[in-house]
This record gives sequence, C-alpha cells and structure tokens, in this order.
Amino acid sequence: DTMILKLDKDGNEVYKKILNIDGYDMGKLIKETSDGYIIAGSIFTDTDRSGLLIKINRDGDVEWSKIYNYSDRDWLQDVQTVSDGYILLGYTSKKEEEYLDYGGDYMLIKIDKNGEEIWMKTYGHNISEAPTKHIENYMEDYAFSVLEMHNGYVIAGYTFINEEGTPTIFLVKTDKDGKEICDQLYGTEGSSFGGPMIKTGKNEFVLLANIWAPENSDIWLMKIAVK
Repeated sequence: DTMILKLDKDGNEVYKKILNIDGYDMGKLIKETSDGYIIAGSIFTDTDRSGLLIKINRDGDVEWSKIYNYSDRDWLQDVQTVSDGYILLGYTSKKEEEYLDYGGDYMLIKIDKNGEEIWMKTYGHNISEAPTKHIENYMEDYAFSVLEMHNGYVIAGYTFINEEGTPTIFLVKTDKDGKEICDQLYGTEGSSFGGPMIKTGKNEFVLLANIWAPENSDIWLMKIAVK
C-alpha cells in the first residue's frame, strides 16, 4: 500500500497514513495542490499494471482515486497541476500498428479536477529505426517529466533511437490539446539522460540531465526557451 508521511519543518512526524486502495498500489511521487496533495503511481493486478492517481486532503485522507488502463503495462511518471485540472505523464505498452512488438510509448493524459479523462495522447520514436543490438534490452523511449507552458506542454526524457544505440535526450513540445508540435534531440558522444525540469519564466525552463562518457560522468544543466 501507498504510505503518506507528513513532517513539520524540523522533520518531526505530524501524521502517517496508509492509503487503502483496492489492489497492490505503489505511489511514485506527490505534488502539493491548493487544497491538499495529488499522488501518482501504479496499481498491480494478477494480469496487468495500471496508472494510479490519488487525491488526498491536507490531513492525508483520500478524497478520490482513479485508475488509468490502456494496455497490460501502464504507469504514471509525473503529474502537474494546470489551470483546469491536471496533466499526467506516463508510460504505456499500447502498440501502434507500425511499431514492433517490444518497447512502448509515453503518454499524456489530460484530466479534470475530479480525475476524469479529457483526452489521452501517445508519443514515441519508431523503434524499427533504432539499432537492433539495443532495442530488445531497453524501452524505446523513457519520459521523465512534464511542464505546462504558456501555449502547451513540454515533455523531457531520453530515447535509444540514435545510430549508436546510446540514450539521447529528447524534448517534445505539444499544444494545449496534446498535439505534437516539435521533437528535439540533444546529446553528446556518450549517453545522455533527460531528467526533471523547473519552470523559470512564461516560456523558459531549465532541464537537469546526466551525461555518461567512456571516461567519466557529468551533470548537465540546460536552459531552454520555448517559442
């Protein structure tokens, strides 16, 4: 079960709650909302894994929970509060006709303030174009974080689509309805992993990344403007 631990500013326990959601559930991250908290994660059954979102009040009591299932393997990676609800970033093994049998896609789910789905979109690089020596060992794409910008959303992550079969950072920009506008790749000669983003202005953000080279590894900070 997912556990919530609330601490004061000195690290002392205020309360501890076990959230009784039917099934084997696992909270991955928590974000503060205007009236409580929102938790994203997964819930497991004997046959599949689904995305799970839990809304709790400031006392840690469950107000509602929602399950998002599109395939036998779905989970939520990030959640952001937006003006008219929430935007969820997750992973799904739902297949498109032109994709091969392994790998999967990342997805955005737009929901209202009660967790009801407004739309769901999947994104990804076609794994049939990737080097065959690597595609069976990794997911096709791994999306790490999402931000709301002034005219849409930005998704950061990494993909194994390049010719060397090493991970490369991607940034995908969508409009407010989830339609992909652009897909930009960044990287070095080594392995590049896109991570969390922090919004710094109406149309600017910083991206924290990790670079693995044959000799060493480095932290990479990128500041990016969105048109």
